[in-house]
Amino acid sequence: MKNIHYGLIALLLLCSVSAAEAQISIGIGLPNVSIGINLPLYPELVRVPGYPVYYAPRMDANYFFYDGMYWVYLDDNWYASSWYNGPWGLWTQSMCRCSSCVSP
Repeated sequence: MKNIHYGLIALLLLCSVSAAEAQISIGIGLPNVSIGINLPLYPELVRVPGYPVYYAPRMDANYFFYDGMYWVYLDDNWYASSWYNGPWGLWTQSMCRCSSCVSP
């Protein structure tokens, strides 16, 4: 009987639900770049009208999704990741393969 009682307590502790909050933290990440984006949840993305680009209006960062990649514009640099939470790599114009590539 004690084993069932302890088992129920363990099950209740494991199944407890808590609200998750979005947070931004700063850390050091090598060989990639740590830019202070640490998202515990997938961000809400909204489409930019007339363009195949999405942005995150509730974030305190210039955070975008375009062509299968996540992008952050920070301190005059672009950072890209294939995952919404990084790891982030610094993107330079020399990496662009098209002739019409421009950076704001």
